[in-house]
Amino acid sequence: MTTFVLVAGAWHGPWAWDRVVPFLDRAGARTIVPDLAYAPGTTLRDHVNQVLAALPATSRIDSTTVPGTDRGVGSGTGRTTGRETGWSDHDPADQVILVGHSYAGLVVRQAADMRPDRIARIILVDGWAGPTGSSMFTLAPPAFAQAMRAAAEATATPIRRSQSPAYENPTPQTPAPQNPTLQNLAPPDPAPPDPAPPDPAPPDPAPTDQRLIPPPPPHLFGVTDPADAAWLTRNLRPHPLRTFEDTTELTGAVAAIPGTAIHCRPQTYPFERLGQAIGYDTIPIDGPHDIMVAAPEALATLLLSLAAESLGSGTGSR
Repeated sequence: MTTFVLVAGAWHGPWAWDRVVPFLDRAGARTIVPDLAYAPGTTLRDHVNQVLAALPATSRIDSTTVPGTDRGVGSGTGRTTGRETGWSDHDPADQVILVGHSYAGLVVRQAADMRPDRIARIILVDGWAGPTGSSMFTLAPPAFAQAMRAAAEATATPIRRSQSPAYENPTPQTPAPQNPTLQNLAPPDPAPPDPAPPDPAPPDPAPTDQRLIPPPPPHLFGVTDPADAAWLTRNLRPHPLRTFEDTTELTGAVAAIPGTAIHCRPQTYPFERLGQAIGYDTIPIDGPHDIMVAAPEALATLLLSLAAESLGSGTGSR
């Protein structure tokens, strides 16, 4: 039995896999589709932890179809989720395959690096990937990083705590009133001792970047069909800038896990080269960057073929 953990890329959510899941279900596979957080300040590590939290659900699952809403023309019949039963119920004959689309390539590789004993294969779908210390902004062309930062800057500006008006202009303390008559009759108070020097100001805390990158238009994902483009426009959501700046922290354990980099043709970014650089087999597929929207059956067929290859080679039981 194969369980696919399908992780969507930036601006997308679990709905992005809705058209792929039914093909995997009909072939007898199980699917887990984590819903990554997109709140301001979310980090790459937050997304990694969410994928890791989903892994126990792959041990033994009662698959259910969750009725979807607003899925668009030609979408799948539902999103498959799993009921967690814990690792103690894990069937050793099962294999878990992590699939990361685009930005999620960074996420699934770091998650696999932290739990290499549970992952049989990693599959990148037009996925960003690199050695430890890589990020979206170190792998993508400088023009991409500049455009993303500019788009995020137009929506919000991070504020340091010390820049808050409450810290710049504290409320002045009003001295207590004194009785002037008693003050004139009483002997003068001795001079107060020199005040102790003030404590040094604490270092300025690092800002928590709250900026979000608004979603690009559908045609930049290669989606031009009017119905599909309308579906994406309704569902795409802003993505935390922080996750593009954070770098991966890999121990090297991920290198022992077989990996495949599926790259879409025509290429928008050098995903084939990125896959080759980390030692992955590379396989082309004809279609746009959002291949799971435009050609879900072709992608599902390729995923199932790679799963069968893992089982046949004996790497599937982990």
